[in-house]
Amino acid sequence: MDIVQKLRKLADWFEQHPGVPEPHLNRIDIFAFEKEDFLSAAREMGPASKHSDEEWYNLTTSAEHSGIPVELTIRHRNMCERIETKVLVPEQIIPAKAEEIIPEHEEVRVEWKCPESILSA
Repeated sequence: MDIVQKLRKLADWFEQHPGVPEPHLNRIDIFAFEKEDFLSAAREMGPASKHSDEEWYNLTTSAEHSGIPVELTIRHRNMCERIETKVLVPEQIIPAKAEEIIPEHEEVRVEWKCPESILSA
């Protein structure tokens, strides 16, 4: 049974059981695991807003079609280029911890270079 049939069946069930409260649906999530699948789905979705955090790259449609936004998600590592930069962090003295000293050290900072436009990816 495909998703369209499942959603129609679910809608019918809610119509037949009016005493059941509506579920909380703030969005429908679609996860892609391969870049090509993500790009194909993005083209099908049409206009969407792009946003990301430290782990995920997301496209969200407006809620005009149903009142429920659809969010397409992929991990950064599957969509974007990982850029690591080593940074030298100077020694730090923490007075609140009885003058604890954190010695100078290197840290690796990670940035993700993601496509400006899905269509150009």
